[in-house]
Amino acid sequence: MKTLKIISLLFLALSLSYCSNEEEDDSEEQEQDVTEQENIIHNPNTVIDALIINGANKIEGNAPLPTGNLSFSIENTSTALINEGFNISFNSSDNLAGAYLIISDIDGNEASSYFDIPESAFNGFTSPTISISTSLIKENNRGQSSSDIIINFLESLTAGKFCYTLCVYDNNGNISQPQTVCITIQALGGNNDLIDKWFLSRFQENYDGMSIDVGLNEEFCYSEMLYCYNGNTLNFEECETITEFYIDFSEDGIYRLFLKIIEDDYDWEASQNSCTIVGELQYNYEYLSEGFWAFNTDNNRLFMASYYNYYNENGEIEEEFLGAGNAQLLFDIPISLSGNTFVLNFSDGGEQLIYTFQK
Repeated sequence: MKTLKIISLLFLALSLSYCSNEEEDDSEEQEQDVTEQENIIHNPNTVIDALIINGANKIEGNAPLPTGNLSFSIENTSTALINEGFNISFNSSDNLAGAYLIISDIDGNEASSYFDIPESAFNGFTSPTISISTSLIKENNRGQSSSDIIINFLESLTAGKFCYTLCVYDNNGNISQPQTVCITIQALGGNNDLIDKWFLSRFQENYDGMSIDVGLNEEFCYSEMLYCYNGNTLNFEECETITEFYIDFSEDGIYRLFLKIIEDDYDWEASQNSCTIVGELQYNYEYLSEGFWAFNTDNNRLFMASYYNYYNENGEIEEEFLGAGNAQLLFDIPISLSGNTFVLNFSDGGEQLIYTFQK
């Protein structure tokens, strides 16, 4: 039974060392330059001319006014990546026909044109929201009402700030009230304190009264229930062990992530037939991800996007090449970074996953 979860990443991570005060000064200047670039306020017409939205129409003039008869919510992200762009993810229970996208600067001055994006252009690129978890990567299953608008950038659009406003509409002339989000286009890298190779020291999970706190090579188990073909149920434990997990951040904004897990597996068909656990096996999983990283100094958020994924399930290998310009969001979350300790903390639907790394 294949249990690998979908994920992604790639590129070459460079090993760096600092040998002189002059090199340290250069790094500090580079980090300051990145911050200054990201604080540039973009002209909205410059931004809209550099956006690529497959299936959308750019129209001169002002977008139609809202009627307020539709509701929707944006899954807020404040980060985009230079040369890559960003996703607008939103939810609505209404039957939508499309959306209007308006670009402005942070003072509300709008571009002289807008995008009309038909519903057929939503979800133009398979990009599940995912977070690092046990069993490699868990996919956060959003509802069927969730939609994505994929925004790509021309290379001419540099680091800086702008805002977008989104309204959704239906086939009956209803237009929602607008929602506005301000975006920072990140240059690659941006935090010299992250540049190193970080190894997992602790993994913690809290969910539904269950608590796990382990290190590398320490087995942890989940309570599971098997639904048998005879109508009965069988309670059992499914266990796994993280044997290796590191993230290597290079100065040029490239990261390399590697995860190796040993996980229980069974003959599920035979187990359901006999209502006993049959054929307990141990499976070895490896996941390699390489891609881009960027750090937003305004809100201490780490942005990671992958363009190569490698999966190895007991020798069965799969690779996914997304390529530069089509990188897939891995995560965009606040991080805790202090000295030799770096913490990723994911919370979703009452589940909390904490990964503590040390260098």
